[in-house]
Amino acid sequence: MACELLQNQTEVFKEPYEYDFSSQRWPYPPDFYLLSKAFSDRSVTYDGDALRAFSAILDIMSIYFPGGFFFATPEYYFDVALCWRHRKLEIRRKMFPSWSWIAWNSKIELPLMHEKDKPSRFPHVMTKWRKRRTGGSDLMPLDNSYSYCVQFVDNEDPPVPERWTRVRETDSENRVRYSHPDLKKVVWGNSIYKPIPIVSSNLDQPLNSSDGREWEPYLYGPVEMATAPLGEAIKDTYSDVDTLYKPQTLWSTNYDPEGNPIGIMESAEPRDFTKWEPIAECEVIALIAMTRKPEDNLINTFISDITLDLLQKILRDQVASTGIYSFVEALWVEGEGNIAYRKGIGRIGRREWINSMRRRLILYLFEAR
Repeated sequence: MACELLQNQTEVFKEPYEYDFSSQRWPYPPDFYLLSKAFSDRSVTYDGDALRAFSAILDIMSIYFPGGFFFATPEYYFDVALCWRHRKLEIRRKMFPSWSWIAWNSKIELPLMHEKDKPSRFPHVMTKWRKRRTGGSDLMPLDNSYSYCVQFVDNEDPPVPERWTRVRETDSENRVRYSHPDLKKVVWGNSIYKPIPIVSSNLDQPLNSSDGREWEPYLYGPVEMATAPLGEAIKDTYSDVDTLYKPQTLWSTNYDPEGNPIGIMESAEPRDFTKWEPIAECEVIALIAMTRKPEDNLINTFISDITLDLLQKILRDQVASTGIYSFVEALWVEGEGNIAYRKGIGRIGRREWINSMRRRLILYLFEAR
């Protein structure tokens, strides 16, 4: 049954992607991105069935993704996977947590899951999320072991994982790389910039994914949170009709206390562009830190990342002086008591995050509804 459903779901990739899911033996980002994107705007008879309907795919993918999936979100790339964005706003499934893409019957994009395996593109995690079983008391860390793998980039201090060897390539980069006996079977080339979890060929039994009732819908964690005004809507980013380069969502600009633009935010709710009103205190939670070059605005062959174009303009002085720009991928949230609800996603300049925003470290529950 699981394999049959998986085959049906992957039919959507025959054109234009010609995508082969079954050949991967490690947590390959496009596996999750393309399958979740195809499923995200599919209707089910009852909204509460959405997670169960996707569970057959998650069971198969759990073989390759350490930690499995938490409300349809891969724990291995957890912070990166939280950075999904809407392309078209439709129905909210209120029985699922607002931070998960499964909580929305809506087209989504996960641009950071397209990243090429280059050190300059690796995200750096800024949070340590925890979860708790329903009715339990102990908090358990989410796997998020991607952050463990990243520590090996250009770093010869950590002990190398079993079956991996550290090598230095004699190419123009002269960077530290890592080799594994099975590497040719799963990725390109003989070595890569960091070790990755490779599944042995004899492990072919899928794990059983959760339907959501086993776990509370909360994310626990000491998070770095900040506030900044959110200004006028950016008209050039809005379209009444969803297109490849202009999603049917609304973006606006964050400002520092002096009124200088420092970032951008996308609303996760349907909004009328003509009725948008600035927000005096927009609360955001830092997820990951990123670095880009101006030419990175095209992140893959399928989609142009409009937010990089906008952010590059906002941080143009930084780009002019250094040739790169660094930013924080941040969740826009709205608090009710000690619970925060997802309102959107955005990017704020890294330097501006450190110097210009009122930041605080707090323990937050990040939930649903």
